[in-house]
Amino acid sequence: MQEIYPLKRIWGLYAGICTSPLYIVFACLGDRKRGFTAWISAMIVSAVVMMFWGLRKRAWFWATVGIIVAYHVPIIVLIPWPFGRLNYIQMLPIALPDLCLAYGMIRLVEKVIERVQARNGTAV
Repeated sequence: MQEIYPLKRIWGLYAGICTSPLYIVFACLGDRKRGFTAWISAMIVSAVVMMFWGLRKRAWFWATVGIIVAYHVPIIVLIPWPFGRLNYIQMLPIALPDLCLAYGMIRLVEKVIERVQARNGTAV
């Protein structure tokens, strides 16, 4: 199994800056609530990618990240976000299970790939 890379503060700054255009796009379209949700979702995906950065050279990793992004899009677009502007603490009950789901998806795919490769006798 791949070791998990620890998240560092400087990473959080870079990820926040790189994903902030999502919020800006939605804000320009007049939907700041969805923009904030899209920004938080992008931060979650960025966090999971950073945790598994050692797997970046494997195609299945990026395919799994693509699936994670694909399930975020309908959540952001189709679910009405009637709440007022949520702050970071109020987003935790929504964001933390989402982070755990994305983390679990990559771990599950990693285990399946390792078992298939072990059965076939190929190196990881």
